Amino acid sequence: MSTTNKQSEVEFVALVALTTSLGALSIDTVLPALPDIGESFGIADGNALQQIVGVLFLGLTIGQLAYGPLSDRFGRRPILFLGMAVFVLSSLVCILADSLVVMFVGRFFQGVGAAALRIVPMSVIRDRYDGAAMARIMSLTMAVFIIVPCIAPMLGQGILMLAGWQSIFWFMLVLTCASGFWVWTRQPETLPVERRSAGSLVSVRDGLVATLFNRTTRAYTIASGLMMGNMNAIALQPLGHIAGLANSAISFLSGCIAMAIGSVIAGAFNMTVAPLFFGIFATSLLSQLILMLSDRQQMVTGA
Repeated sequence: MSTTNKQSEVEFVALVALTTSLGALSIDTVLPALPDIGESFGIADGNALQQIVGVLFLGLTIGQLAYGPLSDRFGRRPILFLGMAVFVLSSLVCILADSLVVMFVGRFFQGVGAAALRIVPMSVIRDRYDGAAMARIMSLTMAVFIIVPCIAPMLGQGILMLAGWQSIFWFMLVLTCASGFWVWTRQPETLPVERRSAGSLVSVRDGLVATLFNRTTRAYTIASGLMMGNMNAIALQPLGHIAGLANSAISFLSGCIAMAIGSVIAGAFNMTVAPLFFGIFATSLLSQLILMLSDRQQMVTGA
């Protein structure tokens, strides 16, 4: 199907924002349905039900490592459609689940599919834009992305009032198919064949080395994890030639740092906001020091 009609910047931002938001929707729209899912499966243990969210994060973390290198090798569109297909099929597994174990399997692979919906669109932005323009597009996309966790639980509750908990997964399935049709008809491939990587283990190794040993990328990846924010635009800036692999590595590492910091803060919870306040203060201060040192070294070396 033709994708030759010129795509406006507004449409591009809307498409990328919708695609990346599907992962957040898969997390937060389900939250109001956890008691109903537990009742359906005869599970009363709230901790066990919470793992319906936890296993999705596990799949998301693992999936992030794969889609970047794959999109560098085979192009953005095929790998994005692959992730969407995994997400849709796993949503069907969740809809048809008759036990908590089957639900866990479906949610894990939902996370694996959602990883493509997060990694590939960011790589597409890097393919199309550079410098300040890339930062602006990513900021607009993240502005929409941040709103989703705020409205998703209300959306899930609204759907739950009209139908059973399975309808939430039907909603995600239909929305993913609609997003896929939009991508199919309106989003052209942004990584031409001549710019694709060889896909060998050596090229992956070299890409990871380039990512981890780039001073700017390393500093902003660590800072992003410490502040639990998104600085991918700056971290990706020097690595446009391996945007997919670099985005996978950056997202994975910053996510691991953020989860570790979040676990420490959660472990210190004492029924007050003090651990959260001091945790955010300490990590923000540390991230600023890291960025200052990185910028200073860059000024001294000129690299």
